[in-house]
Amino acid sequence: MPGDPVCILGDVADADRPLDDVEVANARLRSALEFAVAVATEAEKRQLPVPEGLASFLGRDRLPAVALRRVRQAVIGSDEFRTQLGVVAVDDVVDELGRTWLGRPDGWAARVRLLDRLADERERREQAESAARRERKRREAAEAKVGRVESASGQHTSETGRLRGAMGEARAAERAATEALGTVQTELADARTAARHAADRRQAADRRRAEVEATMASLHERVRHAEAQRDQALAERAGAGLSASGIAELRTAAQRLQRVSDDVAALVDSPRRSRAPLALPGAVIGNHVATAEFLLRSGAAVIVDGYNVAKLGWPALTLEDQRNRLLDMVDNIVRRFACPATVVFDGADVVGAASDRRRLARVTYSPAGVTADDVIIHELEGRPTDRPVVVVTDDQDVRRRARRRGANELSSASLLDVGMG
Repeated sequence: MPGDPVCILGDVADADRPLDDVEVANARLRSALEFAVAVATEAEKRQLPVPEGLASFLGRDRLPAVALRRVRQAVIGSDEFRTQLGVVAVDDVVDELGRTWLGRPDGWAARVRLLDRLADERERREQAESAARRERKRREAAEAKVGRVESASGQHTSETGRLRGAMGEARAAERAATEALGTVQTELADARTAARHAADRRQAADRRRAEVEATMASLHERVRHAEAQRDQALAERAGAGLSASGIAELRTAAQRLQRVSDDVAALVDSPRRSRAPLALPGAVIGNHVATAEFLLRSGAAVIVDGYNVAKLGWPALTLEDQRNRLLDMVDNIVRRFACPATVVFDGADVVGAASDRRRLARVTYSPAGVTADDVIIHELEGRPTDRPVVVVTDDQDVRRRARRRGANELSSASLLDVGMG
């Protein structure tokens, strides 16, 4: 680099000194600013003072765009440093605009603005020329393509006929697809109607069940009342002899009580299922892991009581972490055994319940006011009766209700042993 850095470095200006500069883009001054950094770098190697604002840029050959403004401010902040840079700057290192900005001869500001406008015009002209070259190349390519197409047009006659035939076939296929779509839409409408009817039947069944439960409660009350009467009659009989007519009345009351008890037993014990549980082979009986693996491989639909299993497997984690651990494990079980699985959790309004992550297992949450236990039984009852179902839970009430509906039961610990073993 021409010149001795010892001769061109002045005192560093006060950082609070007002800056007086011409309005020109920092990028236009890149050559001058990078020249200033190179000179300051050389001076720093010789342990000479450099403007404070340049210290963080020393040694850089190429300044990033975001650094240009700070370097410019540092150069402006030291008049002596800037002036001496203008003295030693040469045209093969710093362009004319940069040399004028550094040296600042008379009328330098107007000269810088003029050079800035000329640079803008030069850039626009270069861009226009580049665009013209690109357009010319595109036109030449298009003309060449037209020539190739025209020269090959005779050969394309048969291809055109073939394409027309293919188009006719495609249109026929489209018509067939449209007809198939109409059929599917009709079937979908029928399925929706059937679903509504099924929902109506379900509601009617729920009302009937409520009526039966109310009847059962009434019968239980009648049984208790009859038992109280029986106890009173026995007590009276023990205290005094009964006449023949009194004994006959007691026998009649006992017979009536027996009929009521039979009615209650018939309602309580009447089978609700038409589904039959899977029979376990003798080789797996007594081995809970072998039993679990047999049921998972059987092709049965698996319904998992989510929190019942998760709280047993990972009691120290948060509910969200428990859910994620359980769902990861169930997805692995689905991969291993190819069994369709549904995981039921309490509370659709739990924070973090919804997730965009796709799962192999279907995940459902009980709505407000409904327990997961009832959702599990609803899921079980919604499965076809010819399809075996396995319910995974340690909740004894859920196991009893599932058993009465013909499902196989599997403990939470058994599923954890298979999934985490």
